[in-house]
Amino acid sequence: MRSLLTGVSLAAVLLGGCNTTHTVYVDAGVPLGKACPNGDECYNGAVCAEGECTLPCTAPGDCQAGYACRPLAERQNELTCVKVTYAATTTVGKNCAIDDTVCGEGEYCYKRIAADPDAYCSRDCTDDRDCPATTYCQFVVADEGGTDDGCGRMEKKVCVKKNTFCAPCLFDSDCDLPGGGLCVADDHGGKFCTTTCIPHSTNPWDPNRSTCPQPHSDCVDRDGVNVCMHRYGSCVGDGSLCAPCRTRHDCAGTALCYGNTYSKEKFCTAVCGADSPCPTTQSFTCLTFTDSTLPAACASQCLNYSPGFDPADSNTYPTNPKYPTCWPDAAGVP
Repeated sequence: MRSLLTGVSLAAVLLGGCNTTHTVYVDAGVPLGKACPNGDECYNGAVCAEGECTLPCTAPGDCQAGYACRPLAERQNELTCVKVTYAATTTVGKNCAIDDTVCGEGEYCYKRIAADPDAYCSRDCTDDRDCPATTYCQFVVADEGGTDDGCGRMEKKVCVKKNTFCAPCLFDSDCDLPGGGLCVADDHGGKFCTTTCIPHSTNPWDPNRSTCPQPHSDCVDRDGVNVCMHRYGSCVGDGSLCAPCRTRHDCAGTALCYGNTYSKEKFCTAVCGADSPCPTTQSFTCLTFTDSTLPAACASQCLNYSPGFDPADSNTYPTNPKYPTCWPDAAGVP
């Protein structure tokens, strides 16, 4: 956008003091961070997003201080420099297992268990722009505060570290996995954190078929690099029984996102009962969690156990070797 300016003083500067009036066109674009109410006030290279001029981006380093490279819905999820709400001095992600006073203002020590050696500083969030790049905004069980998740448990959204297989990501630098991580595209349009691997066998029943530590993953080629990928093809599915999930919100109705404590596999269950029996395929069992705080609408869920499992062995989250699973050491959807 150009402005038409005329004036003796401007011409005098350009022409060494002559008082001849000239017409001069200058760039009148609005600086970054300024309002763009009409949507067309931003200068070359800048875009109008969320009512202000900002920049498109392709990498974290493309954005100025106070901004982060994130997909923006109003721009069809194109990567855009958006304002963040966390301070440049944030301690989110810093270990606080020994000293929880290391967490900054408005932040706290997030622990998954009472004496969590991997506890780290976190903060409440609404979406990912509230969290530094190596963390993301996720629902977790709330010790205090929060809202009912629809199944009798209190939850809230906090910044969670991207230090596990299947954490969502945009760039390799987001992934804080042991030994380094990669951010890889899945089969359904998303991206997830993973690691490289070495294939040993093409037999899907071979538990040592690759160096992938997750029994529910396979070592596959992605752009010439062997990486561990969930057998489903992505880390979040369609919400149906056995679809992978990160939280209960990824599952249909009052189904749970069940976490296998051994393999770290997470998958959607399905509510079951006399009128809604479990599938007869695999080894699905309608299990009622009798010692939990789950309301009746959520207490009975279909889980897939290894052959020979007796529900009487355990009606809590199982601690015996017969862990429930949906993606065992075999290829294909259960």
